[in-house]
Amino acid sequence: MADTEYFNNGDYTINQDYYSLTVVGSNDTVRTNNNDVTVGFDGSDETAFLSNGQVNMDGDSQSVTVVGNNNTFSSAWNNDTVGFTGTNETAFLSNGRVNLNGDNDSVSIAGNNVSAGTSWNNNTIGFNGTNETAYIQNGRVNLNADNNSVTVVGNNDTVATNWKHDTIGFTGTNETVNSSLCYINLNQSRAEITVNGNNNAISSAWSNDTINATGEIVTVQASNCWINLGSGVKAFFLTGNNNVVEDANPYTEFKIQGSGNDIDGNNPPKGASATTYDPTADLKNYAQSSASTSLLADMTKSAGTQSILGTSSAQNSSSIAQYDPNMSLSSAPGIAVVNSDTAHSAASSMIYTAKN
Repeated sequence: MADTEYFNNGDYTINQDYYSLTVVGSNDTVRTNNNDVTVGFDGSDETAFLSNGQVNMDGDSQSVTVVGNNNTFSSAWNNDTVGFTGTNETAFLSNGRVNLNGDNDSVSIAGNNVSAGTSWNNNTIGFNGTNETAYIQNGRVNLNADNNSVTVVGNNDTVATNWKHDTIGFTGTNETVNSSLCYINLNQSRAEITVNGNNNAISSAWSNDTINATGEIVTVQASNCWINLGSGVKAFFLTGNNNVVEDANPYTEFKIQGSGNDIDGNNPPKGASATTYDPTADLKNYAQSSASTSLLADMTKSAGTQSILGTSSAQNSSSIAQYDPNMSLSSAPGIAVVNSDTAHSAASSMIYTAKN
């Protein structure tokens, strides 16, 4: 059965299942305890008390509050607003707004350019669309298809998707993302985010953000940020400058484009040396640690040759010859320090001659 009522400030009660009522006017209330009831509104500031029902909007810029569970809201118009107090709600609309009005409320939204908001806790908002916005704190946001996009405004939220190529933006801190093959953007400074999953691309145009990442492959574009990599990260790609990177896996492979990045000292970028080789280090170290009878020979430099004489105590010691490994003794322009038992057994003194 279907009825239409033209009234403002009306109050209607429906007492049967499978009933359909359309109300034309504003500030109306429809109530029912029956199932499979459909209520259509053509007006603003409407209220529907029902569960397991359907609520439709029949014009632009209209508004309704739906109190109850397991309801479906639908609008083919623009700039409509629906508020839910309940769980397992569904909204089909685009270019509109959805509000959640209590703790632990939940809604799934199908459509584009929808803004969903709540000032309550532990709410769940699901999106299947693009250019969505969620104003939420201490809540959860789910993306329900490939190539969805959402901006989450608020703190302490968790965003999850099992789909690919979704784009998730955050204006807030203490956020968590569970995704793979997705794009994650940070939209403010001093934010902190934890990204769990593989092959995500994380980006920040701000400073002093903290990015915690797990998954086998992690890509980050950021500067002046802190980046913490989990033990499961196998490959890390960074574009940016002056970041501090801490890596829990000593075998992570790095590819870095940028300057001034401070990589964990225990795990420098692959292909780079943790320390610069000093060709005189062996000589310096030995000179500092040798006894009063020095191995360093007196050296007389002339226009012809240099003769470096090992002392008898040096010949009696049991250590090996030290020299620059990049230089042969026959052609080195510097000095060669000799301290060899083998040399001592061959002769009572040794002379190595190196031409300048």
